[in-house]
Formats: sequence, structure tokens, C-alpha cells
Amino acid sequence: MKDRHATQRYRWMRVFIYRLVIPFLRVAAKLFFGLRVQGINMIPKEGGFIIASNHPTYLDPLFIGCACPRRVSFIAKRPIFFMPLLRTLLWLDECIPVSKGAGDIVALRECVRRLKGGDAIVIFPEGTRSDHGRMRPFTQGAALIALLSGCPIIPCAVVNAYQAWRMNAPLPRPHWGVEVRFGEPIYAPQKWGSSKDEILQEVTINLMMKIRQLGAS
Repeated sequence: MKDRHATQRYRWMRVFIYRLVIPFLRVAAKLFFGLRVQGINMIPKEGGFIIASNHPTYLDPLFIGCACPRRVSFIAKRPIFFMPLLRTLLWLDECIPVSKGAGDIVALRECVRRLKGGDAIVIFPEGTRSDHGRMRPFTQGAALIALLSGCPIIPCAVVNAYQAWRMNAPLPRPHWGVEVRFGEPIYAPQKWGSSKDEILQEVTINLMMKIRQLGAS
């Protein structure tokens, strides 16, 4: 409870810095990567929602954050929060730390709480960046959060981004033609006509299919 109060106390500062910095990041993303956005009208103007995206490069949070007209927070692996520079950026963005593997109830509850409060979060269902730009199998995290919160999932494909930061490359490099594409919202059924596991599997398969249709490889 104490940590939550501390978070709320500094929230205004985080929001201010986000709104101050994001226009410059958008200009940089367009200059260095030719960032384009499709389906921006799919983003709800208000209320909580989940963006679920493929993850071809470490730059995906930059691309999605610049593409989305609303402020978003990311779900990130807990070890990243111990890296000095990244820790500051994650704190400013109010990212949610999640432990490796299933069963992080604390992170799950925090996601649901924020969504019900009207916030937007981004999750990479692969759990880690893609293997040489190709999508890995999805976990059911996005589907579970949608089911518990009642909020929609916005499928998202980051396209033509792998060349910007190849696997095992020490640093990113300018690469023109990166696109972020948003698709139609997916809703998890709130009245269960089948088992919870079947619903999670169905939503996850549908999500993966929609992201592929948007152009993710």
C-alpha cells in the first residue's frame, strides 16, 4: 500500500515528463526509422485497453509508444528494473514488473487495477523478443488480463523493424520503413459458456492470427 501511495504521489511528474518527451521521440522515430502508423482510429479515446504486439526488436516500446496517441505503460521483465538507465525510464513510464514464468499474481492484479482505472498497458505475448524477427508462440497473459478486466485487446504489429536492431547486434541502426499497425479490438467473453482454459486458448489463437494478418511475420 505504501508503494502504491508513493507511485500516485509522483504520477503527475511522470505524466508531465512523458508528455514533454514523447513529441521529440516521435520526431526522432520518423527521422531515423521513417515510422508510420496505421489503424490509429482503433485506439479507444478513453477507458482502459491492452495493446498486444509482436516483439521483433528491443526498439518496439519506442515505436509503439510513439505510435499510440494515448499514454501507455509496458509490462517488462523484473530483471530489467535493476539496470541503472533502463530502471529510470521504466519508472518514468510506470512500467509493470513481471517475474519470469506463470503465476505472478501481483503483476496480474496491478494490470487489472490500472485497466479498470482507465489506463492503457502494452504486453508482448511472446514473453521475449522474436527469434530473428519471426514470432514465437504466445503466452495467454494478454487474454487472461482482458478476461479479468473486461477491457479490449488491440492487436498490434510492428513491421519492418527487425533490420533496425538485429539480434546480437550491439546497437540499433537507422532503418527506413518501420510501421506500427493497430487492428480491431478483441474482447474476451465475460459470460463463460465454456471453460476458462478454452476461452484463454481461443482468445490467444485469435490474437496471434490477427497480428499475423496485420503483417507480423
